[in-house]
Amino acid sequence: MRKTASSIIILTMIFLAACQSNRGENETDNLFGFPQAAAGSGDAMTDAKSAFRSGQYEDAYRLYEGLARRAPDNAEAWLGYAAAADQLGRFRTADAAYGQLFRLRPRSAQVHNNVGYSHLLRGDLQNASRHLETARQLAPLSSVISNNIKILQARRANSAKESN
Repeated sequence: MRKTASSIIILTMIFLAACQSNRGENETDNLFGFPQAAAGSGDAMTDAKSAFRSGQYEDAYRLYEGLARRAPDNAEAWLGYAAAADQLGRFRTADAAYGQLFRLRPRSAQVHNNVGYSHLLRGDLQNASRHLETARQLAPLSSVISNNIKILQARRANSAKESN
């Protein structure tokens, strides 16, 4: 039980570190790669981003879903929809949204990063590793991707400790 509690604490600390960014270096403001947006703008995309950043995932999910349905070629809407679905544990929906994203942006580091993180949330370390490594190859200087790889490494280390 202590191993599990310490694992959760370590993963939480790493997760919080992964949410940090280097503003001004063309980085994004959070783990899922959404740029900063002002809250309460009346614009659905801006409001969806704000809801996501503030942890209101159900609101973000609803807003992004509407945006994605109205504009099926809007990769940003599908990315937000998938990320909100991940945060709500709606992995089938996330997978469908990521499928649409791969059709729109097949070689996107951001999409591979988010899919990798989605697999981390599910505990699927093999698929997480595959997508995060692809993301790193596509964007080797991304601190967001590097932080997610650190989370993966910590999860693997904790899994190895718990199996011993």
